[in-house]
Amino acid sequence: MAKGTGLVHTAPAHGMEDYSVASQHDLSMDCVVDEDGVFTDAAGPELRRKAVLEEGTDAVIKMLQASKNLLKEETLVHSYPYDWRTKKPVVIRASKQWFVDITDLKTTAKELLKKVKFIPASALNAMVDTMDRRPYWCISRQRAWGVPIPVFHHKTKDEFLINSQTVEHVAQLVEQRGSDVWWTLPPEQLLPAEVLAQAGGTDALEFAPGRDILDIWFDSGTSWSCVLPGTDQTADLYLEGKDQLGGWFQSSLLTSVAVRKKAPFK
Repeated sequence: MAKGTGLVHTAPAHGMEDYSVASQHDLSMDCVVDEDGVFTDAAGPELRRKAVLEEGTDAVIKMLQASKNLLKEETLVHSYPYDWRTKKPVVIRASKQWFVDITDLKTTAKELLKKVKFIPASALNAMVDTMDRRPYWCISRQRAWGVPIPVFHHKTKDEFLINSQTVEHVAQLVEQRGSDVWWTLPPEQLLPAEVLAQAGGTDALEFAPGRDILDIWFDSGTSWSCVLPGTDQTADLYLEGKDQLGGWFQSSLLTSVAVRKKAPFK
């Protein structure tokens, strides 16, 4: 049907298309499902702490039946995402992440790419196309191991602490003792009094180290800073498959442009 009027269910916190539409129309993005896939207190007493894909589903159906709002119930077989590690269904939900706004970086990066030799030459346009479709770079991940994002979160307030003083101190600790210090040292060592005072905080015990890690493409994308001998050096060759036009090639370019205003490769 090309024309007409209808109603479409939307869940802004549980799908990219829904989120996009909600963003355009300033709809609420409230998410009542936590990281464990269970309903939060905000979902109400009937659903609180119930797994959304298990007893939570049954509870919702019973609520609809009780209110006489259930028109029909049936089982459908359809495609659904599963986690490749646990083989369990994935609950898609909105969550807070860290992003880099690459709008300005893209402008400079695309100009610099005009001086880079691509083999084949068509790869240049493909790489530019992938950047044009990417307004932001989500640099945070929630995994068990990786390079930590050195952000401190207030334990009772929706506030976070990160600035040049805190980052420099954590960087020194990592250089001396490895990245595991973020997970093993107590807050008062990660955030000593003198650093906290410079950062404008009061008590290190009020903060907890964040659990997010960096996107692995940020890790690999900054490899030029370790491999190339000087800040003005560029690599003769970056060699990888075409899938890296949106991966390693691009993350290397964006990080190099951000720090050095130049491409890391010739």
